[in-house]
Amino acid sequence: MFSLAQILNGRTGQPETLRLNAVAGESFTLGEALVFNGSGKLTKATGDVSVEYISMENFDAPALGIPTLSVYKVCDGMIFYTTGKNGTSHIGKHFTIADDGGSVTTTAATEGFGAEIVSVEGSKLRVLLK
Repeated sequence: MFSLAQILNGRTGQPETLRLNAVAGESFTLGEALVFNGSGKLTKATGDVSVEYISMENFDAPALGIPTLSVYKVCDGMIFYTTGKNGTSHIGKHFTIADDGGSVTTTAATEGFGAEIVSVEGSKLRVLLK
């Protein structure tokens, strides 16, 4: 789960909620990292990607129709809490998004993608999503 910890730019204290089209038949969880697929619908972000949105609800999208999901846009300067097995030696480096869309792996990501580790607090990570 990606949980907003801090916004560095100071422009807003709370991100704006949006309702966007999601992939039919997919299950979404609160705090899940999301991207648009090739059809312009939100799906789980995994691997070496640039995270675009965070899910604001648990939602099982119906198989038929055009389901909409409550999300907020990931912007520059947003720091998130998440989990991972990364240590302090990983601070400042980029890592991929796990298959569950809710945590960080120990696999290196291309700079500018995935999650950049800002700090490690026990089992909690503070990350910038790229």
